[in-house]
Amino acid sequence: MTGLDVVIKARAPIFLDVALSVGQGESLALIGRSGSGKSTLLRAIAGLYAPQGGRVRVASGEWYNSEANVSLPTHRRRVGLVFQSYALFPHLDTLGNVMAALGDGLPRHEKSEKATALLEIVELHRLEHRYPSELSGGQQQRVAIARALAREPEVLLLDEPFSAVDRIARRRLQAQIASLRQRTDVPIILVSHDIDDARRLSDRIAIMEGGRIIQSGAFEDIANHPANAAVGELIALDD
Repeated sequence: MTGLDVVIKARAPIFLDVALSVGQGESLALIGRSGSGKSTLLRAIAGLYAPQGGRVRVASGEWYNSEANVSLPTHRRRVGLVFQSYALFPHLDTLGNVMAALGDGLPRHEKSEKATALLEIVELHRLEHRYPSELSGGQQQRVAIARALAREPEVLLLDEPFSAVDRIARRRLQAQIASLRQRTDVPIILVSHDIDDARRLSDRIAIMEGGRIIQSGAFEDIANHPANAAVGELIALDD
């Protein structure tokens, strides 16, 4: 069964006319230049932006359907979202940041156990009492991923997750995400302007331009048969 089915139509603040599907355990990379609509599309899926039309369906049901007047708020969508800035709580340590995503339904000791297990997955269990200001950019990113997983998401959205780290840290984090994909079967959408990220971390890529997906498929297929000169130029870029 398809894990995520999305149709988004919007006129403002940015034009969007997008349809895509991502299967269970599949990773799709959205790439395109700034202003092409990548991050706005993620925000629409997460419920942080209300488009003018479309639908967002997951395995458990509908999050958004303009025709049926369905629009679940973000806190009712089981979505894990990792922002460019990571958006960690500065007053909470690493463990506290992950525990905060577990909600109010669990006793504190169970929250602590679950948060510790997630930090082990991202190899940060020895830094559980450090605050964001005491962590490197790469470590903060891993906290953000653990916090996203704490919601037991049906969809994982990564918005330029490597933008704040250097190339060495990026390689380590790419390996971390690749390993994470072996442990979860949720659909993943990775937004990036970096072709190397897309090639290493996705099953398929989708090229966005002007609010539309102008070509999608396996990286090699697009690289060998770009739809137009603009796609060929974009796919050839490698930071």
